[in-house]
Amino acid sequence: MKYNIPSDVFYVKKKYKAGEFIFSGYEENPNFYLLTSGSVNVMYLDQRGDVLQLERLTAPDFFGEIELLSDHHVPLPIVAADNCETLVLARAEATRWLNEDLSFCHYIMKRMAEKFYRTVFIRAEGHFLTIRQRLLLTYNRYKAEGRLNELTKQELCEELGVPIRSLNRVIAQCSDVMIYEHKHFRPAKKA
Repeated sequence: MKYNIPSDVFYVKKKYKAGEFIFSGYEENPNFYLLTSGSVNVMYLDQRGDVLQLERLTAPDFFGEIELLSDHHVPLPIVAADNCETLVLARAEATRWLNEDLSFCHYIMKRMAEKFYRTVFIRAEGHFLTIRQRLLLTYNRYKAEGRLNELTKQELCEELGVPIRSLNRVIAQCSDVMIYEHKHFRPAKKA
């Protein structure tokens, strides 16, 4: 969706470099963010400091909706996956736009439902699947999206919630499907 922001809605353009925290997860968020280019990772940090990537959002998308529409004002950490640009709207501006524009409100509600379903489905699926099965699902998703060149071991560790040594062992077990060499994944050649 291309955002058609009404002329009376105030926003600020903000750019982030790859790896830069947009939210650390420790401060309150009073804003709503429209992601207009690039992508971000939504993270979860546990009390031990372990990190799990919950989702990757790619433009056009948004974040900050939980803080906007609920009493929960401390967001999950958000990190720029690559260079990205956002339009930042104060809570009052975003709320006014949602109240005045039914199609925008519908888009936000639909996308929130998709995010919720995907997150719940992935977490439930991950509970019942082996690390190998989860790795192959993630690998195939990146392959289908044409993003294998972006897939890193670090990202897999975060997304699968496993240490690097476990990941390396499982990658070796998947050599009939994928090969990891020169810091990149590629499909294994069929015999």
